[in-house]
Amino acid sequence: MFRVLVQVFIEKLLYSCPDIDKIYMLIREKKGQSIRERMTKIVADPLFNRLKDKRPGDLDKIVLVPGDITVPGLGISEENETILTDKVSSFSDNIMEDGYKK
Repeated sequence: MFRVLVQVFIEKLLYSCPDIDKIYMLIREKKGQSIRERMTKIVADPLFNRLKDKRPGDLDKIVLVPGDITVPGLGISEENETILTDKVSSFSDNIMEDGYKK
């Protein structure tokens, strides 16, 4: 369920707001999958076909930020923290109602 919400949110933002420069996505490794592998799985869903057909380059606007919401400072490196502080103008989180589960 959580992944579906993230997919819908990202696709809708990219498709409806073509002027968005970047979407910084905090993502962690999970079950031996790298963040890149996890992202590949997310955008492989047919939900992204409309975007892939009309504006495939928009998927390159997604910038993966390695991190983990269960650790102090979200597990973000100092370098990424600086980038986020300088570049991000809006923030949204998606946490399941019953709490974060690994």
